[in-house]
Amino acid sequence: MELVSVYKNDNHETCSRYNEMGLDRDGDIYPKLSQTEARAQNSWFFMSTEKKSWSDDRQYCRDRGADLVIINSEEKQRFISSFTTERAWIGLSDREQEGKMTWVDYSPLKQGNMTMEEEALQAPCFSKSELLPY
Repeated sequence: MELVSVYKNDNHETCSRYNEMGLDRDGDIYPKLSQTEARAQNSWFFMSTEKKSWSDDRQYCRDRGADLVIINSEEKQRFISSFTTERAWIGLSDREQEGKMTWVDYSPLKQGNMTMEEEALQAPCFSKSELLPY
């Protein structure tokens, strides 16, 4: 069984798969498989051309056994940033409790993971420049 996460930007969404043990070794990055697919070790990313809201994109992904991506390593962040040039949906929001940012797996945003301007916290869409390493 695999767990799946999905990454979304204004024009595309990207899915990444993880094995059941939660192993996500991002150190070994594989080249893009096509314009819409890429792989990192134990991860698979898919990008579509459909434009959706955060909620609609999350549902689209969940219907396919996926969810919005959780950026939990500097390597993954660099890889995701290299995969898109647009603003992007990620699996981070304050939908459960306004003002409290959590990932779609309900883990909290750890201070120091990312630097974000105050207005970026108002929506779960971040520009590439706002996704900064740890």
